[in-house]
Amino acid sequence: MVIQVLLRDPRSGSETKYEFDQSPVRIGRNQLNNVVLDGNFVSGWHGTIRFDPTGTNYFDLGSTNGTCIDGKRLPKNTAILMSDIADNTRSDSTQT
Repeated sequence: MVIQVLLRDPRSGSETKYEFDQSPVRIGRNQLNNVVLDGNFVSGWHGTIRFDPTGTNYFDLGSTNGTCIDGKRLPKNTAILMSDIADNTRSDSTQT
C-alpha cells in the first residue's frame, strides 16, 4: 500500500508531494521525521499519519500549536480519518 501526501505552504502556495509505503509517517521539525517542516509553529514531533488497508488516520501528537485542517483546529492527541478530510475538501467548492 502506498499513500501520497500533498503539503501546501500557506505563505508561498508552493506544494510538495510525498509518497510513502510504510506506516507510520512522522511529521515535524526534527530531522528524524519522514516529513520535516521548517517553522516556529511546528513541533519537533508534531504528528503522524498511520495507514493500513482499512484506512488512513492523522494523529496530532500533542503539539504545542496544534494542527489545523481546512481551517479547523484538531484537538490535541486526537486522530482524524483522512477520508473525512478528503470528502470535506471535495464537497466544498470554496476550498483550494
